[in-house]
Amino acid sequence: MHYSKRNKHLNGKGYTLLEALFNFVVFIMLSQIVLLVLAWIQQMNATFLTNEGAAWELFIQDMQQYFVEVENVSLSSDSTSIDIYYPIQTIYTINQSGDVLRLKKNDGNVPLLIGIKSVFFKWDNQFISIEATFQNGIKKERKFFVQKSQE
Repeated sequence: MHYSKRNKHLNGKGYTLLEALFNFVVFIMLSQIVLLVLAWIQQMNATFLTNEGAAWELFIQDMQQYFVEVENVSLSSDSTSIDIYYPIQTIYTINQSGDVLRLKKNDGNVPLLIGIKSVFFKWDNQFISIEATFQNGIKKERKFFVQKSQE
């Protein structure tokens, strides 16, 4: 009787090395698929959920209107603020306050770009360059032509 139980166990009813290898291969394939899906989700988040590109392009569209019919432009000593002078005794100041790039008018402040870490201006007699660094480290730069007023 003892012999028959041993014989039954040796007849292949147990867990074999081949089954273990098959389970291991299936596990490795499933883990690779999970890693690919996670990488794809992260790439989609980086592409669709960051709105810095869209916010920057809207900011560019808004900024172009401020550089038409300009009398003079002056830059602050640390290049973080710019004053725009217009012929009708109007002065606009663009500077950073916290994480917001704002336009100071006579009647208050207008937020132009939100979520920035730093901004630098460069004035080259006909062109203004604006370089902004967002909170997540993305850097954007654009150069504007300044149209002087005809006196």
